[in-house]
Amino acid sequence: NPVPQVLVVFSASAGTLSPARVMTDKTGQASTHWTPGATPEQTITAAVRGTPAQVTHVVRVAPRTSSTGTP
Repeated sequence: NPVPQVLVVFSASAGTLSPARVMTDKTGQASTHWTPGATPEQTITAAVRGTPAQVTHVVRVAPRTSSTGTP
């Protein structure tokens, strides 16, 4: 059930999150912006402070290539 005004803490195994701590809005939604790191497999976790509720997503990031096709 969506709950407004609760703290959600985001964490990532690599990269950056902004913001990392977010209060849910009036519809119980919280979001952040993630910039991936350099590792090919990364995890992002959202946890509701003071409860056991959390979700983790595994993300596989493809390496960037230059315009010549080399990494």
